[in-house]
Amino acid sequence: MSKQEQIQIKKKKNEEKKINFTSFFFRPIGRLNEKRSQRTEVTSAQESSVKHLLEMHIDPYVAKLLKDISKVSTPYIVGGSVRDFLMGKDNYDYDVAVKDFDEVVKHLISLGYNVSTEAKSFRVVKVTLENGEVVDVAGFRTEEYDLVSRKPKVAPAETIEQDLSRRDFTIN
Repeated sequence: MSKQEQIQIKKKKNEEKKINFTSFFFRPIGRLNEKRSQRTEVTSAQESSVKHLLEMHIDPYVAKLLKDISKVSTPYIVGGSVRDFLMGKDNYDYDVAVKDFDEVVKHLISLGYNVSTEAKSFRVVKVTLENGEVVDVAGFRTEEYDLVSRKPKVAPAETIEQDLSRRDFTIN
């Protein structure tokens, strides 16, 4: 079966299992003004528009995972799925960042999620969902690289902004 056929089958299954999004998923967002000192609030019309777009593009199994994570810590979708969302492309590769990483991992395991902890020393786990998709869940972190190794020295970060500052955001 070709990759395109697999994607079409996933889309069809996801349409059948659409989850009704609730306020757990959409957190009030803002944007920094030019001085980067104050956030301007998003209007309810903008919020509704973003929420509608998310409902159309987020895999329902991923939405359930986000809902479960949100009981312990605020989940942030990060990485290439954000870029693809902004470009209107389908995405099947989700990365989630959380502040309370250890608590989230314990919570997911207690709920019966299949959690691979191979990269836990880098503050990352892989969560296999019911439909077979794998989502990376990472704790907020900073990374330092030395000239000897390609492996970063990882330390916890306190905010999503600190975590995002280490991430590359490229649109091709």
